[in-house]
Amino acid sequence: MSPRALPRAKVVDRLLGTVVRRGFRRGFAGDPVFLVVGACAWMVLRARRRPAAVVWQGRLEPGESLLVSSRGVPRRGASSREVPGRGTGAPAPAGS
Repeated sequence: MSPRALPRAKVVDRLLGTVVRRGFRRGFAGDPVFLVVGACAWMVLRARRRPAAVVWQGRLEPGESLLVSSRGVPRRGASSREVPGRGTGAPAPAGS
C-alpha cells in the first residue's frame, strides 16, 4: 500500500513508530540524544492513541441549557474578584 493511499493520521503514526524504534535502539546503544528523541516520540504517539474521556453524557429537555467552559468550576470564596451575589447563586448582601 502506498503512503498516498493511507490517511494522514496513519502516516503520522507510522512515522512516529519508526522514530520511537530507531530512537530507542540507538539510545540504548549509547547515544543519549536519540534516547530522548525516542522517548519524546513515544509520548506523542501514546497521547495520540489515548481515547477522549467522556466528561458528561445525558439528554437535555426542552428549555434546558448546557454551559461549556474551559475554566474550572467556581468555588465560593475562591476568588477575591468575585462580586457577592453574582454568578454564585447566593443572594446579594443587605445594604449594597
